[in-house]
Order: sequence, then C-alpha cells, then structure tokens
Amino acid sequence: MNVAISVVVSTHNRPVSLARTVRSILSQSYKPFELIIVNDGETEVPADLSLLIEDADIRYIYRRLDRASLPASRNAGAQAANGDVILFLDDDIELASDFLQRLAEMYQADLPGTSDGVGSGYQVDGIGAIGTDAGLVPSGPIRKKIWDFLMFMVGHTRWMPRRCLAAYRFLPLSLRGRLRPTRFIIGGRLSLRRYVVEDIKFNEDFAGYAVAEDRDFSYRATQKFALFVAPELKLIHHCESQAKPDWYSWGEMMVINHFRVVRDALEEGVGKWMLLAWDLMGLIMVHLVYSLFGNRELHWNMARGLIGGIYRVFCQEAISRRCAY
Repeated sequence: MNVAISVVVSTHNRPVSLARTVRSILSQSYKPFELIIVNDGETEVPADLSLLIEDADIRYIYRRLDRASLPASRNAGAQAANGDVILFLDDDIELASDFLQRLAEMYQADLPGTSDGVGSGYQVDGIGAIGTDAGLVPSGPIRKKIWDFLMFMVGHTRWMPRRCLAAYRFLPLSLRGRLRPTRFIIGGRLSLRRYVVEDIKFNEDFAGYAVAEDRDFSYRATQKFALFVAPELKLIHHCESQAKPDWYSWGEMMVINHFRVVRDALEEGVGKWMLLAWDLMGLIMVHLVYSLFGNRELHWNMARGLIGGIYRVFCQEAISRRCAY
C-alpha cells in the first residue's frame, strides 16, 4: 500500500492521556507517514514521549498554539500535514493495533474514477470510526441502552442536512458493506483526503473545547464531499474529563453552539428549529430525571446549564434585534 497517512493529535493539558494515544499510534501494524501533535494547553509534551516518537522512525512535527481552541488546533495540524490522508484524533483516543492498516486498505481500494466530487475522481472523501466510549455517563450496558433509547426519543441531534452526498456514491465492490454513508463524523476520529481540508476549515469561532465544532464541520463538508463511517475501525474513546469545562458550562455551551450550527450550517427551514427545540427540551427532562436516580450533581448541573444556555441565546437574539432598530 502507498497511502500516506498523516495523524494529527490535538492535545490540551492531558499528558498521561496523550502518552496512551501516542503509544497506540506507534504500535500500529501500518505505520503513519507522520505524526503531528498540536498543543494548545499550558502543559508541555513530556520529553520522554517526544524521544519515543523520534526513535520510532516516523516523521514528527510539533506545533504550539498560544490560545485554547480545538478547531484552531485541527486547522494548524492540517496545514502542517503532508500525507494523502489526514487522520484527526483527540488526545484521549486509543487505537486498535490494525486501525491504520484497515483505514489505508479502504482508501487504497477507492481508486480514482468518475465522480461528481470537486475534480477528485474518488468516491470516498472521508472515513470516520464509531468506536467505543469508555467513562461516559451512564456506565454499564443496560443503563447505556436506556440512555440511547431516551436520546432517540428526544430526537437528539436529529436536525441535520437532508442532503447526504455519500448516499449517491457507487462504492467499489471491496468497500460495499464496509462503509456506511453519514452526515456526521466525530472530530476526534475523523479521516479526510487532503483536498477536503484544503477546501473546508474547522470553524475557529467555536472557542475552547468547542462542543459541536465537528458537527458544524461535518454538516458543511457533507454538502460537497462523501463522508462514510466504518464500523470495523476499532478504537476506544476514554472520555477524559480533565481539560473539559464543568457540567454547567458544558450544558450551556451545548445549547449555544448547537444553536449556531442550526443557524449557520443548515439551509433547511422552520423544521430545523422545531427539531432543535424538541431536542433541548427533551435533554433537560432526561437530565432532570437522571438527577433523581443517578449522579445527582452531574445531571442537575447539566440541566441547569442547558436552561442557562437557552436563556443566553434568546436574550442575545432579542438584544441584537432590538439594537438593530
């Protein structure tokens, strides 16, 4: 195979978690073309970890940002990358040892042909992984299934573009059944061909940890490019809480950023606002119920943050409209 994969890892004050991520990259059966670490935190990358990378005979690029911004970190990593394919990872991801092998095989199987893409000739413009989340609330298989059912009932993030370009692409025989068309890929497990990130950037208006920045990117990208998910790509997302905002701020940020995504990245009409309203009201109710039976502080603060975010959004909109007159 001759697919050159650049791995971009964005990190923020999680050196222990970063070390686990890097070791899983270095232990791949198919070595990456280069490893790029973009650090936007106050904690430096440990010297022994840098030496470990340099000894692995993999090109190593290190970038330091002077502001905390996950989208800016990803853009900086993409700009520094030289590979044919760019894989974006968060610093709490652990890859299965054959992850890059399978990923490279998929891109290699997609030979250039006739496409309605932007002059690429490829059918597959991006591939994401589903993976396993560890450490998320709720824990345990039964509670997780209940949680997933409730999220389905409240229509969580069901507001999305109607158009899915990947659904109209004819995949090579070797990829059929292995890739599923999608409108959304989680940013911390997203791979893209180079021309995609040259055309579409992560929105740096999403500050800090930037909840929903990957949804904003995916919704804009899927209008022009064919994105897929590959269930066979195995990874563990350890969902480290360090460097994340507190649960109240998380809930508030979720509302504000989801409102921005619906407003700026979706062209659909009034229906998108109805779906968003149903989503947010349902989330508040679910967290209030879970606060009675589960981690009371976590779910109570999430519910408060969601309500606070709704208040901020509508107050800001009302003030801005009033000032316009």
